[in-house]
Amino acid sequence: MTGRQFVGRVPETFGFSAIRYEKSGSRATITFNRPEVLNEANYQVLSEMNQALKDASWDDSVGVLVLTGAGERAFCAGADLREQEQFLERPRDYWKWMVEFNEGIPAQKALEWGFIIWVVPRAELDAQVDEVVDKLIHKFPGKSRYTKQQLNFWRDLSWHPTIGHGRGWLSIHQK
Repeated sequence: MTGRQFVGRVPETFGFSAIRYEKSGSRATITFNRPEVLNEANYQVLSEMNQALKDASWDDSVGVLVLTGAGERAFCAGADLREQEQFLERPRDYWKWMVEFNEGIPAQKALEWGFIIWVVPRAELDAQVDEVVDKLIHKFPGKSRYTKQQLNFWRDLSWHPTIGHGRGWLSIHQK
């Protein structure tokens, strides 16, 4: 029998540059690493994030994932509009880009919708994250696992078809 196939890797082995990926104890952290452009998401960011998210989900030692942005000015400004210009000439490539894309929701809207619990000033962010991570790691793991199953169920039921329709429509109609 060979070694386990579905396990996490050491973050440094990925060689990411558009994001930083770190693990410490039961915590994994993904940092958008393009502060010079307000951490805009381009194809490289999306591709690296997908790899890091998959790795974190396979790593049994990871109990909490923190997503943050480098620099002081923005978490993530959204899509890299310079990169988006190419889709004017080749709209079908937009569909390919959307495969990697996950929609960034503004903090206040996410708070209103109940996706997040806190919005804190930058100066208090690290302390708040540490407090939440500590609470989550020490909760009964079954609660977190069941909650994740429920979220994944509803995401799979409606999110993927919705994004698929949007991706197709925008691929055809973007001008």
